[in-house]
Amino acid sequence: FIAYYKFDESQVKDFYILGGWTDTNTRIMSEAYPKPGGANPTAYLMVYDIAAKKQIEIDAFSVASGATEGTEYYLYNVLWTPDGSELLFSRTPRRQDVLDVLAANPTSGLTRLVVQEKQDTWQENRPLMRFLKDATRFIWETEKTGFKHYELRMLGSASDAPALLATLSSGAWPVESIVQ
Repeated sequence: FIAYYKFDESQVKDFYILGGWTDTNTRIMSEAYPKPGGANPTAYLMVYDIAAKKQIEIDAFSVASGATEGTEYYLYNVLWTPDGSELLFSRTPRRQDVLDVLAANPTSGLTRLVVQEKQDTWQENRPLMRFLKDATRFIWETEKTGFKHYELRMLGSASDAPALLATLSSGAWPVESIVQ
């Protein structure tokens, strides 16, 4: 499988700049560039099944995937699970106060929620997610208490839900980092 983005910039207005300053004549260049309040490009996650020679769209925006209808989302931090069986990715709305980490089945495109973090203001977009050697448990960085701490979580599978196994640190202080 090969995972990739497909972008739709059809609703994004062009931004014009002058180029060719070192040439004899300048030229006008344009690029779709979202301005504050304007439309963003829509990014779709796609998987190409090499064996089946088939393209699959990942279900990242439907209500069934946990998305809120009519909300613009950013998709990023795309990676395969350690065993390569699922595609992990992060999704956050434009306000960036919620972070969903989803796992997608590369053959069907169906997704399931692995972990969700919510903040009243801004949610860290790339918290640590370090897999352990068994490739199903991971250390997760969370700020849900208002301080940076770590949890031990289980990835789960399509048949069993992901789970919080243990809180690794807690208190009215932030953890700086994990050593080793």
